[in-house]
Amino acid sequence: MTLAALRTSGDPGQVWRVGFDDPWQWTPWEYARDNGRFNGRWDDEQSVFRTLYTSESLLGCFLELLAQLRPNTVAFDELAQIDDDAGDAAEHPEPDRGGIGLDWLGGRRFGSAQQRGTYAEVTHAESMGYLVEAGAFDALGIPPSRVDAALLKDPSDRRITRTVARFLFDQYDELRRPVVDGIAFRSRMGDDIRMWAVFERGDAEGSPLLTPEMEPQQVTEENPELLAAFAVLGLHWIE
Repeated sequence: MTLAALRTSGDPGQVWRVGFDDPWQWTPWEYARDNGRFNGRWDDEQSVFRTLYTSESLLGCFLELLAQLRPNTVAFDELAQIDDDAGDAAEHPEPDRGGIGLDWLGGRRFGSAQQRGTYAEVTHAESMGYLVEAGAFDALGIPPSRVDAALLKDPSDRRITRTVARFLFDQYDELRRPVVDGIAFRSRMGDDIRMWAVFERGDAEGSPLLTPEMEPQQVTEENPELLAAFAVLGLHWIE
């Protein structure tokens, strides 16, 4: 049987990133809070290498960062249905729906860079066929019938995507060269937003595949791309 091909793409060109201090350096291991693991979508399940995330746009960076802060409208609607016979609502007012404190800015910085490398187009049909046939999901007990693009976008179980990241990191060609430098994927906030996860290889402070184009800039509350992300996600600043 011929194994399905892993579909890849190369040299993304200009990309953007939001981080702290120098956004292009690997995040220090002391911030890996999930039992020694980072909890990003394509981080390493075995905590051996780090992953740096980039986007084709600054808006894409902000959407990914802020997605988990969207207001839970279901929870608010359920609270509104509760009878308040004791008058507790007056003493404990409803939290501001979609309100974000300015402390979120907290020294965040952004910048652009030129990105090189080869990346697995992980949700391409051929790539998913390759991952199934190569056994990327076997250790998780996931049958082939359950593997689809939605599975690789589901944020509720990061073990799946982190295990796939580890599997792809370990793929080498006949000359013992890594097959890919990371993963190309679409944001869960929209298929129109292209993202990349760059794998750490070697001991440099940042990836040699990324060449910064500018000095990192401070993220401000009036940043146009940040405010555009707020509009998409239903967020706003509060004092």
